[in-house]
Amino acid sequence: MPRPRAAQQLPVDANVKIDKGGQIVKKTAFYIRIGNGTREIADPAEKQKYLTSRWGAANPESAE
Repeated sequence: MPRPRAAQQLPVDANVKIDKGGQIVKKTAFYIRIGNGTREIADPAEKQKYLTSRWGAANPESAE
């Protein structure tokens, strides 16, 4: 049985499928919403900076 949404920890990396010239490629990436758009953050340093500014100094991925 799947866990309820509220019990899931955030943020998460998304598993996405990308069409590259007719070839379907699977990729895991971190996305954020800005305004009315979605943007991928590929740089680990930029991701950590975003997480720190959004959730504070504690690492949200290790919180229980």
